[in-house]
Amino acid sequence: WNMLNGDEIKAFVGHDNAITSVDYSHNGAWVLSASLDKTLKMWDVSEQGGGPVSFFDKPSNSWMKVRKEIATFVGNQDGVKEGRLSNDMRFVVSGGMDGTVRVYDAAINTAMVENRKRGSAVEIPPLITLFGHAGGVRTVCISPDSWRVVSSGDDGTLRIWD
Repeated sequence: WNMLNGDEIKAFVGHDNAITSVDYSHNGAWVLSASLDKTLKMWDVSEQGGGPVSFFDKPSNSWMKVRKEIATFVGNQDGVKEGRLSNDMRFVVSGGMDGTVRVYDAAINTAMVENRKRGSAVEIPPLITLFGHAGGVRTVCISPDSWRVVSSGDDGTLRIWD
């Protein structure tokens, strides 16, 4: 949304259930969304306009539509309540209704860019899954240096992960 005049700038479709949180990258080029569909998705929001971008793919001799979704972060056993991008764009962290905190590699790589050109998103499994909450995880936050994660849960605890 344009905050000055209220106009919708773009709309993105891709989750199969309610979106529970969004997080902008510090460079403004990416948005991370978390959903009750058990996934997080990274979206390219750098291009102007709302429709898909087309390009001519010589190997297939056809026009291809570029999806804005660049990656899907998988592995959650239940809905994801919150997702966050680290300041340096190296990590994605999720807090799930299954009581876990998951850390993913979020570095934009050649495979992501090439798959995006083909109109598909890369599926990324977690690097590590952290257990400790006795209920769902409500919020997660990544420290400014990207080395620690804080989570809060339905069990009334705040946990710092190193």
